[in-house]
Amino acid sequence: AASDVYKRQEQTTSNYEVLENFEGRSALKMDDTGKTTFRVYIPKEGMYAMRIMYYPIEGYGTTMERMLYIDGHVPFSEARYLYFPRQWAYELEEVVHEDGTVTYEFFTDVRGDELRPVRVAQSSWEDYFLRDWVGFEMDPFEFYFSEGEHTITLEAAREPMCISQITLYPYVEEAPYEEVLAGWLAQGLTVQDDVEPIKVQAERPTTVSERIILPGTERTSALTEPASPVNLRFNTGGASGCNQWVRYEVDVPKEGLYEIDVRFRQNTLIGMFTSRRVKINGEIQFREASNCRFVYDTPFQVEPLNNGKTSFLFYFKEGKNIVEFEAVAGDMQSYILEIRDMVDELYAAYEKVLQITGPVPDAYRDYGFSRTAPDVLVTFAKTAKRLYEIADELEAITGEMGDQVNALETYALLFKQMAADEYEIAANMLNFKSYTTGLQNWMYSALGQPVTMDYFTIQSPNVERPRAVANFFEYTWYEIRAFFGSFFHDYTTIAFRGHANGMDYEEQIEMWVNGNRDDALIARRIADENFSPQYNIGVTYKVIQVGLMEAIIAGMGPDIASFSSCL
Repeated sequence: AASDVYKRQEQTTSNYEVLENFEGRSALKMDDTGKTTFRVYIPKEGMYAMRIMYYPIEGYGTTMERMLYIDGHVPFSEARYLYFPRQWAYELEEVVHEDGTVTYEFFTDVRGDELRPVRVAQSSWEDYFLRDWVGFEMDPFEFYFSEGEHTITLEAAREPMCISQITLYPYVEEAPYEEVLAGWLAQGLTVQDDVEPIKVQAERPTTVSERIILPGTERTSALTEPASPVNLRFNTGGASGCNQWVRYEVDVPKEGLYEIDVRFRQNTLIGMFTSRRVKINGEIQFREASNCRFVYDTPFQVEPLNNGKTSFLFYFKEGKNIVEFEAVAGDMQSYILEIRDMVDELYAAYEKVLQITGPVPDAYRDYGFSRTAPDVLVTFAKTAKRLYEIADELEAITGEMGDQVNALETYALLFKQMAADEYEIAANMLNFKSYTTGLQNWMYSALGQPVTMDYFTIQSPNVERPRAVANFFEYTWYEIRAFFGSFFHDYTTIAFRGHANGMDYEEQIEMWVNGNRDDALIARRIADENFSPQYNIGVTYKVIQVGLMEAIIAGMGPDIASFSSCL
């Protein structure tokens, strides 16, 4: 059941405005505070997911947040924190080449290093299903409605927004890949072997979901594109936190089925895999597309999108297509939820033990836990057994015992010892609390889904895939150039961008920053956007750790110095 909210709005404590034709749709403009209630009729009792058609409007530039009430009550705790992301695009420089073609490149400073792009807000209508923003659940929230009239209330917690439509629908899981593929083949769709591979650079997304998603610089591989052994180039991209996404616009010359091959490196979560949900033109084409795996390995890899068992084909229409990579927990979700429940049980056991022992347990006293708290021993034994099983399952998936998996076995060993010998409980209470906190940290680190993407190609599975690792000669030549270039290129300096028309500034000054490069990049952007254009003065930043006072005493100091990382 879809509800046009600009017509169905019943009562409000928020400032609002009805817009009859706003960006092609009728909408309700809602302020950043107050409640707005809508009335809806449910024809049949059941569980319903909810989508909201929204449009970000100018505010403070942060993610929009709302709290949901159904019939005046918050249905569950996660409904208190519903986030609606904005869309951001990178500001790029338009470059006209000699042959008349136009490309858009990252701005560079006067030394040839690329500068971190400014993120510019991009607004468009977004049909967004309500979900768990932390990432414990990938699928839409489902709400119970009885037959008849109900009220839906949205309470603004942050940022104004426009809403055009609220849709309630029975959530049905996407069909499995084999079934969808059979349907495509029955429709006459085929793999397009005669189409040249289409390469898309990961550092050039059309839009991203959060301002903090930035391109990265990777200088360890000669095959990373674009590669420069001397200058700093942005050549990697992608999101890393659950529910963050990046979108790419791709022009496909011919309708059909294509493979998506990704050159990537996942060397952060050792011995584990990370996941992406892949949408084509806003659609999850099959269930397994929400569980595309990127397994751990030290060097770069080139693999087609897969779930660890099957490589996937995707349907692309002729013309412009939008490819979206969204960071999700994927098949790790079940393990994360299990460990969340374990942590709750362990903390409950910890509190029960403290009630018996007091705040300072005596390691040499017999507290009789088997008589006074037998359920605690059961919790320890059950947790240890399941942690060993999870560690074995993850090792079987990735083929190796990494730090993350080894940590689970370390925690399991302590819980096993405490379950087997109740005299170990009081003696290990500090370790017990520390390990339970460590298990909780493991859970949240697993929610992080880091993948460094160089590029992806849309191509036929019958076409040779790009190489992942440079050969000996490519690697050697790249390292030789990087070695000699390091004698002439100062990586501590962040130079100014210069005028848009290429003219030099009338005056140039140098500022030393006693901090890190990220702080200096923030100051660099502020200077380029405000100070330099206004006063026609170029500012060069140098990042230092020590030696500022010595340089000033020797008369070799900068024009300006900052002793604080807060610029």
